[in-house]
Amino acid sequence: MGVIIRRNEELIKELSTPPPDSQDLHFATQYSQPSFEQFKACFWKQHKSYWRNPQYNVVRFFMTTVIGLIFGVIFWNKGTKM
Repeated sequence: MGVIIRRNEELIKELSTPPPDSQDLHFATQYSQPSFEQFKACFWKQHKSYWRNPQYNVVRFFMTTVIGLIFGVIFWNKGTKM
């Protein structure tokens, strides 16, 4: 077991240092996609995960109904008493 760990550590050390004749990595931009494309990807992912969670949607619809009923009971006939 110790031989494997020692070999892995040596391999990590060997692969962590670039060869002497190599150049630094250079990217033309800081990000791989423009900001709007990133926004669209994040929005799409959020939309998909939001609607694919049935437990969350059931609770959300239930709570919307309950809160609507509570507001309806609280404000029943309040408009006619003004």
